[in-house]
Amino acid sequence: MKKLFYTSLAALLLPLASFPPAARADNSATQKIAGTWTFFVTLTGGPPCQCIQIGRLHADGTYDGPANDRQSGDALGIWKQTGPNEMAFAIVQNNIGPDGSAAGEYSIHGKITLNAGLDHGSGSGTVQLLDKSGKVTSTSGFTLTADKLKLE
Repeated sequence: MKKLFYTSLAALLLPLASFPPAARADNSATQKIAGTWTFFVTLTGGPPCQCIQIGRLHADGTYDGPANDRQSGDALGIWKQTGPNEMAFAIVQNNIGPDGSAAGEYSIHGKITLNAGLDHGSGSGTVQLLDKSGKVTSTSGFTLTADKLKLE
């Protein structure tokens, strides 16, 4: 009797085991946007710069990236898809003084419009520099272009 029960149970469960998990089958735009990106940033009214940030947009809506100079720490943030070809993001990054001490933080907010392939875009936003007490000491606008790393 036990053998018949287990054989019947196995026969019922076998078809269920052959379906791929939903996470692997997810082909949503959010999954397509997730990946490693390079952001080329131009500060409004600022001198020309090679302001480049490399970062990872994770499918769970988080962002991380390395420091991009000696005056900043790693970048951490959040992002979300706000339209079929649009995304918004918010990033914080430590500001480090010339002597290596904490000097505050950068607070960066922006939006990007993406192409149909969801692998290139352009956008704009604002960056604020906050001192160690959290007081905003400067605000600047920026524009950017972004390219997703692809395995060719």
